[in-house]
Amino acid sequence: MFKLNSYLQLVTMLLIITLAGCSGGGAKPVAPDVPGEPLNAALDEDSSRVLWGVWTIEFDPAGMQVVAKPIRNGQPHFNLTPMLLPPACDDCVAIAVNAFDPVTRIMDLDVTLRNPHPISGKDVRGILYTNDYGHLITNPDGWTNLFDALGGEDINPFKAYAKGEPNRVFAGEAEHAENFLVYIPKPPQYSVITFAVEASWPGNCKEPYSIENFMQIGEMYNLTSAAFDIQVEVYDWQDDVDIVKLTAPALTGAEFNTLTHVSGNLWGTTLSNSNYLEPGDHEFLLTARSADSGAQEMHQYVTITISDAPAPTIASIEPDIAYPGDNLEDVIIYGTNFFGQFPDVSLVIDGWGEITASDIDVSTVTTVMCDIAIPWDAPTTGYDVEISYAGGPSGLASDIFDVFCPYPGFTDMDPNSGYNGTTLFNVAITGENFIGPNVEVKLLSPSMVEIFAQDVVQIDTSNLMCTIPIPLEAEAGLYYIEIINDCGETGSGEAVFEVMAADPANPVDITPDYLNFAPKDVVINGNYAYVAGSDNGVHIFDVSDPINPVWLKRIPTIQVTEAVAYQD
Repeated sequence: MFKLNSYLQLVTMLLIITLAGCSGGGAKPVAPDVPGEPLNAALDEDSSRVLWGVWTIEFDPAGMQVVAKPIRNGQPHFNLTPMLLPPACDDCVAIAVNAFDPVTRIMDLDVTLRNPHPISGKDVRGILYTNDYGHLITNPDGWTNLFDALGGEDINPFKAYAKGEPNRVFAGEAEHAENFLVYIPKPPQYSVITFAVEASWPGNCKEPYSIENFMQIGEMYNLTSAAFDIQVEVYDWQDDVDIVKLTAPALTGAEFNTLTHVSGNLWGTTLSNSNYLEPGDHEFLLTARSADSGAQEMHQYVTITISDAPAPTIASIEPDIAYPGDNLEDVIIYGTNFFGQFPDVSLVIDGWGEITASDIDVSTVTTVMCDIAIPWDAPTTGYDVEISYAGGPSGLASDIFDVFCPYPGFTDMDPNSGYNGTTLFNVAITGENFIGPNVEVKLLSPSMVEIFAQDVVQIDTSNLMCTIPIPLEAEAGLYYIEIINDCGETGSGEAVFEVMAADPANPVDITPDYLNFAPKDVVINGNYAYVAGSDNGVHIFDVSDPINPVWLKRIPTIQVTEAVAYQD
């Protein structure tokens, strides 16, 4: 029920607009069988908005007529007085039926309001209330939550009058017309609907009065988290708009998205297609509120278009070559149509599988950055590069990335000689392109006698550590070194290692320099032996294989070390 008693004196002074007849053929008004729906004025008790008139309306598409009747006394829902009804004014509303399209069910109406009094009003609006049958203004200037009628939506569409006048003043003894395009449901869903005219007095309305020029900047694609910007202009007489929000959970997954103030009347934000909304035109509700408008808001439905995403195209990748075992960081893929934020990036070859990238970042629509870890067992061949979106398009460039197995190169070996029948530990080999955890090292004599290294460890691509057992029967002389990468390529060096023949009658001290000390004491803890080396510090050995202890390191000491002890 409207609660306008407190405005009774005010309403007496205001323009009274009533409609008592019909347009189109001059037929007499027909009283509807169903009264207007009750209205809820809870939002409006303390506002400057007042009703100037309320009517029930029936549309007759066949007869091109609109039949309307004012709601007068006897209708407790509206709490109106006879001063708002005829005989104050019998012709203040004129409705002209221009056309009716039986396919779209749209009736084209011109609704003219006349102000017969010298009192002016502002922000005059004609509200056509929604109902459960589907009657609707299809070309509204906005939607309002003021004076909501029961049934239908919580907000209702309106047309604003005197939009071309300063401050939208509807002057006394003036008239203004607006075009209404009204959707009329198919029979038998005809129904009485409610139409109201309301205005602001003595000043303009407190809530925003117009939401205009909604802009979707760029295309929005049907890709998860594809992003784009929107902007809209919101106008308020007091210039104190403080909330603008878009209700689009089907698009963004959020209850609403708040726009930020850009400048002047312009507001904007960035949206993401977080819910993979399908291509098409989708309507969402924009809501604007001012700092002093309380619960009164301005609404407008806006259309956001989702398009089919074009397939990404891949031009190049940088770097475009890698070795097995490489961990490539900040790989850049160049191309076009990189729109979604979370594509899949992979290197693909037929018959083997794919190498999947990680830490993917769509920097721009033309560049994608990612990390790619090449497995040790990756085939050494050309790979296709593919970018794809879940449930969306994909793009592929053939044979633009190579996994390459390089030839290992040899630089130095230390020690580079040994006696037959001895075992050399911690042999250091330097060079380049040592690829894989299972690199092989062997020594070859001119007569193709082979000595295989053991326990080869790849420290990095330039350094190997190994053990070389020289058989007692190994022929003396110079040996070539051969290094075989994990991925199959072989590199060899010149004669770099000498096997020297042992002479039992003339033994040679082959003790390495690091073992040239007089042991004084030893403590064993687990797999480690700690040896006091007199004036040569403390030496640590790996004794996990007691038959073949491995020297690990020397700890220098200031004084002669005669004994050692171990403490946790």
